[in-house]
Amino acid sequence: MKSLNFTRWVILISFLASAVMGWFVYDSNQRLADLEGQTSRAPHLVKGVIAKAHELQSLRKIASTRQDLDNLTSYITGRASGDGVQIGNVEITSGKQDYSSAFVDEIYTIKPARVEKRPEYPRTKIANFAFMIERGTSVRVTKIRIFPPSHLPRIRPNEVGPDIWTFELEARQRKRK
Repeated sequence: MKSLNFTRWVILISFLASAVMGWFVYDSNQRLADLEGQTSRAPHLVKGVIAKAHELQSLRKIASTRQDLDNLTSYITGRASGDGVQIGNVEITSGKQDYSSAFVDEIYTIKPARVEKRPEYPRTKIANFAFMIERGTSVRVTKIRIFPPSHLPRIRPNEVGPDIWTFELEARQRKRK
């Protein structure tokens, strides 16, 4: 101990202090590496969160416009005369079918009204009508029959007739009993 002078004490304390500082630097580097690993995943996570937020927004929009249809016949007749459809009056017959012990299907058969002189429509209007019935509701179109109007002359198999049709749709709404 007597041989330790001031300079040797400074060297010894500096060596111990540098060892302690080395430990702190090593620990900080480990934490920094962990944080960099987590931040490298951040852009991917943010994109996922943004995608989920857009999905939630669209689901909320659908939920706010979704209608629980108590009077489905008035809903269907309203859609038949709506924009892009313009079919006019429709004839609706309804029925019920038990699906299981807990559910019942309300079945609606939709045809052009007999009031129309010549119920004839292009396929696009019939397709738009079926789409508009299903849009934002629990109603599903389960059957579509399109056939040429009865007033048209018979078309031979090798001929192409006009794109004019009449239709019969079947729509269902499943409800709890």
